[in-house]
Amino acid sequence: MSFMVQIFTSLMSTYIIRDYLHIIFASKRKIYSLGVWGVYFVINIFFERNNNITLTNLGIGCVSVLFVSIILFEGSFQKKIVAVVFYHFVWIVVELLLGYIIMATIGSANYDDYEMLCLVLSKIVMMANIRLFSIFIDKKCKGNIFTGFWFVPTVVSLFSCIMIYTWFLQVVESARDDVVLHSAFSSVLILLLNLLIYYAYGELSRKMDIQREATLYEQQVALYESQMEEREVALLEMQKKKHDMKNHIIYVRELVNKKDYLRLNEFFDSMMADEVFKTNKIIDSGNILIDSIINCKYTLAQHKDISCRHDVTVPYKFGFSDGDICIILGNALDNAIEAAEKCSTDRFIKVSINYNKGNLVISIENSFNGYFIKNYHGKLITTKENPNCHGFGLSSIEKAASKNNGLVDISIDNKIFKITVLLYS
Repeated sequence: MSFMVQIFTSLMSTYIIRDYLHIIFASKRKIYSLGVWGVYFVINIFFERNNNITLTNLGIGCVSVLFVSIILFEGSFQKKIVAVVFYHFVWIVVELLLGYIIMATIGSANYDDYEMLCLVLSKIVMMANIRLFSIFIDKKCKGNIFTGFWFVPTVVSLFSCIMIYTWFLQVVESARDDVVLHSAFSSVLILLLNLLIYYAYGELSRKMDIQREATLYEQQVALYESQMEEREVALLEMQKKKHDMKNHIIYVRELVNKKDYLRLNEFFDSMMADEVFKTNKIIDSGNILIDSIINCKYTLAQHKDISCRHDVTVPYKFGFSDGDICIILGNALDNAIEAAEKCSTDRFIKVSINYNKGNLVISIENSFNGYFIKNYHGKLITTKENPNCHGFGLSSIEKAASKNNGLVDISIDNKIFKITVLLYS
């Protein structure tokens, strides 16, 4: 019967952890998820057979749940560590508090006879707590706050577990009712303290997410406004040329009617030499949006002694959002200019944009100094100071590409950085 109870409590633990992780994180929906949960279930059976209330089992439990969360769930590594440690802290406090209640009721000397009951009751209480957590937990919160701060609630919880567990062992050995009450009261205070720390962590994390989104939104708005101004200038120039052309046509028709071919030739020569027919645009593909973005960014690049090359073949209009194109092309060129500017020699940017059968491929190459930083996920992060307020360009590009079922590929080869964005119509 004891083994059957262990199987039952292991199933409960697996279900509770699965429910908890699904509440906090988005699932990756891997085909081997059932196998991963099976391995975790076997580990849980080992826990139940070897006295669930031990610091060793607590450490193994944290590592195994973290392993499952990394394989089967989306989300930052920081948030996963905090969530896993928080769950095991609450679990051990709940189980020990139930132990205190049983000892206070039947006497601490007889606790070993009721340990299995405490184990089952703790699973039931944790199952109820998980439902309560779902009310307060924000799955969209990324959990990425100030560097190092995420480590604070984790360390505090681990130290709290050691303290509470040590008190519990002393209570079992002393068999004194007053020690049971004092230890239980102290454990509740430590639980409340930890909950307060995790609440502060959650609030700081949410505020940082809001700050990042606000900064990103401001950058996108500024970029879009800049491109709109460029388009307005282009439209005004076109209207001016259209008006002048009408007057030119009237004059040409008059010369033709008079058969004054000499003056007509002179007029044509003067028009061809006139600045009005010359353009200072670097690119004139016919797509006003792309032309305005590239011309604006290329002008800035040339002021920084960065050579610019392009190969653009696009129609006048395509089925992608102007805002998404602004975000992708604008941020990619800003990053390219910033990186090329740091090179002491051979500064260059090359843009290639091609539209074919409803699909748009944007490829940008640039020189850079060879220095870059990647996080633990292998993604590039900003090298600027105060990264909490910078480094949104690449994430903005990826977000805009995902809206169009697109792909973003980054390659680095011999101090040449290349980003390719493929958008599907």
